[in-house]
Amino acid sequence: MTEEQEQEDFRRLVETCAREFQTTPEEILGKSKVHNVATARHLVAALWSDNHSYMDTARRLNKSKHWTIMNSRERIRFLVETDKLMSRVCADVVKELGLYDGSTQNTENTNQ
Repeated sequence: MTEEQEQEDFRRLVETCAREFQTTPEEILGKSKVHNVATARHLVAALWSDNHSYMDTARRLNKSKHWTIMNSRERIRFLVETDKLMSRVCADVVKELGLYDGSTQNTENTNQ
């Protein structure tokens, strides 16, 4: 996949999460700690890092440390397991973007 396609896929992911969480792509890529923005950012990090390195994910989210991505993955996992609304929102994002449509079964990041 080319870098241009990667950028387009990331843009689509950020825009989809922004819409689902009623925020903007700029806020997701920023430093806001407002709950809906931070949760959208966590979801972007979790989904992108399923098939990309933590460092690449951190770079795209304007973060300097890969551990922020590890934290995001844990946060989303907890929310999906404990919050039915969050589970539905995550499923909606995954479905809209066509992620894990049967051709990809990766649920853990193996490129660390």
